[in-house]
Amino acid sequence: MRILNAFSRFTYSKMFSKLNKFLILKIVSCYAAGFLLLLIGAEVLNEIGLVVLVLDGSLVKKLIYVPDWYFDFLYPLLALFSALTLGKWGFALAFTTFSTFFGFRVVALVSSLTIAIVKTYRERLRVISGFSAAIIALELSTIAYYATRAGRIEVPLLEYSAYWDLAIRLFLSPLTPLIVVIFLTIGYILLVKSLFFKKEYENVEASKLYVTVGVLIALTVSYAIYSPLLNPGLRIIGVDTRVYYPRFIANATRYGLSYIIGKRERSLFVLMLYLLYLFVGEKTALILLTPITLTLYTIASYVMARELLGNRVAKYAALIAPLNYTITAGIFSAYYNNLVATSIIFFATALIEKWLKNRELKYFILAVLLLELAVYTHSFMAMFYSIVLGLYAVFKRGRTRAVLLLLAIAVAIQSLPSISFWVSKESAKAIAKAPLSFSENWWDGVDFVIYNCAAALAVNPLEWILAIIGALGARDLLLASWLTVGGSLSLFSSPQQWVLRWRSLYAIPLAIFQAKGLALLEERNRVSAYAMLAVQAAYTTASLTGILGV
Repeated sequence: MRILNAFSRFTYSKMFSKLNKFLILKIVSCYAAGFLLLLIGAEVLNEIGLVVLVLDGSLVKKLIYVPDWYFDFLYPLLALFSALTLGKWGFALAFTTFSTFFGFRVVALVSSLTIAIVKTYRERLRVISGFSAAIIALELSTIAYYATRAGRIEVPLLEYSAYWDLAIRLFLSPLTPLIVVIFLTIGYILLVKSLFFKKEYENVEASKLYVTVGVLIALTVSYAIYSPLLNPGLRIIGVDTRVYYPRFIANATRYGLSYIIGKRERSLFVLMLYLLYLFVGEKTALILLTPITLTLYTIASYVMARELLGNRVAKYAALIAPLNYTITAGIFSAYYNNLVATSIIFFATALIEKWLKNRELKYFILAVLLLELAVYTHSFMAMFYSIVLGLYAVFKRGRTRAVLLLLAIAVAIQSLPSISFWVSKESAKAIAKAPLSFSENWWDGVDFVIYNCAAALAVNPLEWILAIIGALGARDLLLASWLTVGGSLSLFSSPQQWVLRWRSLYAIPLAIFQAKGLALLEERNRVSAYAMLAVQAAYTTASLTGILGV
């Protein structure tokens, strides 16, 4: 009996070992196919000769071209690994890729593409994981490249990864205006879905680890732009921090409290800035605005996403909030005033959602107080949110509708007198010219916002595609109202009113929609969600070095 048991254990362990080895071979084969797909894509882009707009100290045009000196070596290697589980025909086809050494690259390309397509058809998820893993490796190398470039260290292999990064991120860049327009129109679809489909909450355990990591990313980004490596002279970065904020400090110093109170549309922000100035001086105060604002925005994004869409989306909101267009454009323009007001509004939104769920008055009172703070932090953002809240109240069912509508009206009444004359004028013109919005030069207006505002940092098509995925998957009426209002103002403003178009686009909580997109990707393939995060991290790194000109 003992001999029989020992034989059974030996046979089982041998079979398990074989199965384990076969599984490893399958995984290696699928990952090789994923890398092979990326290689073929780069080859195609090289043939197209696509020129893209990139911020690299200044706006420059760059040709997307991945150096192909090593392609000859990689085709046979990756094709052979990809064919490990395809049988004899797969190996036969893989061996034809050696023809690339004899000048028959087209044969190698066709054979590799055939192998990759068959592998994808048979084991789609694993090949996608391999493709995503290749992207993660390249984007991490890209981040390392920008760090070494700033330190004047030349690492040729890392430099090639930067070419890959441009190919991955910007191969759809000519379509960016169209992709942004699609995102802005999704609000109407989301509004209908939110009315007819019940909202789903993610029953996933909450973890503070993600918000901690998000805050660390925010602090890292803040440190990077004023680090000795990237900014040895400690130049003040951002339009408003160089032009307007020093003026606020000078006037507050000269005229005191009367100036701060008189600056009604942003009096609380001016007060915060002035207090920082009194404690640490002007330059340090301007520098500290970045970590304070980015940290606040990251935490606020996490809190609002958790209340509106659940913990799974919230964890991604914390990670992507400091790594998206809202932040890069915010740093370039120094829109810290906008970001502080947006963060306050996010916290208020989370409290309103808590009140709607629990009917506890304390949450509603706190939300009202926060919205009051938002009015005197940045009136335009408060006014924008009052329209969002009003639309939400109109479609909201139940007795809370009237309360929310009254709150929206109260915020609007307080915000309206504070908004500068030009904003009111722009809004009036936009409404008057709405029927003429889709004129011949309408696309010129869209292009101007994408390619001219904030140094074309909006040219990141994968970011907007991720937001589209998230918007299509969301079923939240408040977010639907938010996107509908922002989309309507951006789409129906006359082409000349680019300020209103851009401000409305900037006011949309992009990180929340992107976080929902990442959560949906995670459901299908977790590695692909991490790949998108890696792309965003590389985009942010490239944007910061471009802003700093290093």
